[in-house]
Amino acid sequence: MPYLCGYEGVALFLDADMVVTADIAELFATDMSHHQVLVNKEQAEFEWASAMLFDCSACSILTPEFVDDARNALFDFKWAEHGAVGAFAPEWNHCCGYAKPNPGAKLFHFTRGIPIWRETKGNAEDSVFFDAYKHMLHSVSHAELMGNSVHVRKAS
Repeated sequence: MPYLCGYEGVALFLDADMVVTADIAELFATDMSHHQVLVNKEQAEFEWASAMLFDCSACSILTPEFVDDARNALFDFKWAEHGAVGAFAPEWNHCCGYAKPNPGAKLFHFTRGIPIWRETKGNAEDSVFFDAYKHMLHSVSHAELMGNSVHVRKAS
């Protein structure tokens, strides 16, 4: 992420099995002073890398070559300077099915699997996923979506 952002600003990496239910700008407003990266430290360490907020200018070590080199164990965060891994509020990476249910979470992480399979159904937070799924599938007519766009075909 820092490389993709030209080592400038703040960047967020999220796993693909997450649903965000709050304004993500709130997470970006988290104080990053003295930290290269912020994670949810109140969960198992192997989950830290599932949601990371980077101070891109402080992460210049994360070049494509460094990341691609198998000798660099990225998930242990040894690439960060001592003490440079800080924490954001745990509600920004709530691991459904592992952590105690938290209806006030802002980011629900379905790390055991999204609840469409028999093996991963039954968590208190399943409705969060299905509500987001329902909204994802919802759309409006082409005319409503495109409005006065140049891409709308005009009657001839």
